[in-house]
Amino acid sequence: MSDEFLRKLYKLSDGEYKIIEKYKVGEEVGVLNSTDDIVDELHKIGFIKKIGTTKILMTFEVKKEVEESN
Repeated sequence: MSDEFLRKLYKLSDGEYKIIEKYKVGEEVGVLNSTDDIVDELHKIGFIKKIGTTKILMTFEVKKEVEESN
């Protein structure tokens, strides 16, 4: 589920480093109830930066991984 979350984050940010509402990503992926847990997990491994309490930003590693997998 984390991979799908990251791909959706990439898509919603148009492949750019944009700050995105984490619950929008969770809703789009269908994991709204698990969004906080997924974001916490991805933050711990360095794939997401938290901005305030509800905003997130993908890191360089995510951008690179998604672009290389396409």
